[in-house]
Amino acid sequence: MHAEHLVITRAENAFLMMNRYPYTVGHLMAVPYRKVAELSALGENEVVELWNLVVHAQALLRAAVKAQGFNIGLNLGECAGAGVPDHLHIHIGAALDRRHELHADHRRRARALGRFCAPCTTN
Repeated sequence: MHAEHLVITRAENAFLMMNRYPYTVGHLMAVPYRKVAELSALGENEVVELWNLVVHAQALLRAAVKAQGFNIGLNLGECAGAGVPDHLHIHIGAALDRRHELHADHRRRARALGRFCAPCTTN
C-alpha cells in the first residue's frame, strides 16, 4: 500500500495519516512535512498545526471507533523506539473501555459451565 492512501487530512505544514503498522485500532499519526528529529527544530506554526491535527484525530476516532480515551505521544530517538528517527511524528491511539464486554463474556462462559459468577448480580 502506498503511503499516499493512508493520508486522512492535509494542512499547510503537516498532515494526519493512518499508521501502516498500527499498534491498536484507530492508530493515527500527525506528521510535519519537514523532516526534523527534534521538537525544537519545529516552527511555531508547525507545532500549532500538529496539535490541531491531534485534536482533529480525536474527533475522528470518537466518531469512527467510539474511542473513550486516547494514548498520545512521541518517540524521539532510536533508543526511545522511534521507527523513523529523523522524522518526528505524534502518535494518536484510540483507547476503548472493554471491561463490560470482558465481564459479559466471563458471565457467558460461567453460565455455559453451569457456574455462578459471584461479582454478577444476576446470573
